[in-house]
Amino acid sequence: MGKDLSSKKITGNNEGATLAKLWLKVLEESNLIHAVGPLIDRYVNKSNSMKSVKRKTKSSLIKNIHSKDMTWKIFLDLMFNFINVKKIDFSVKITFANGDTRVVNLPIDHNNLDGEIDETKNSESVK
Repeated sequence: MGKDLSSKKITGNNEGATLAKLWLKVLEESNLIHAVGPLIDRYVNKSNSMKSVKRKTKSSLIKNIHSKDMTWKIFLDLMFNFINVKKIDFSVKITFANGDTRVVNLPIDHNNLDGEIDETKNSESVK
């Protein structure tokens, strides 16, 4: 399972392909690329034991993990529920045509997905 993911090449620059590339990079850099099999079993067992959660099938989970056109919903589900991440801090470095650069941060807490954005970590200018 992990071997298939580690050799996977995703092309394209649309939102779904970008998220799929980011997902694979997270798996690779977290050394989880070869632990996907046991993670699948844990995820499916957990979702099947919870009454308030829609049951996940192994085949649908594998499809999501291997997606070449990932949605934000799938990406966040895999991050928070599949690999058990507590918090994600997105940082985007933007370079304008005039050479000015800004870094924009967006923290997302698993326990507060619908909550307010942490305004203490706004954006900063970088030169």
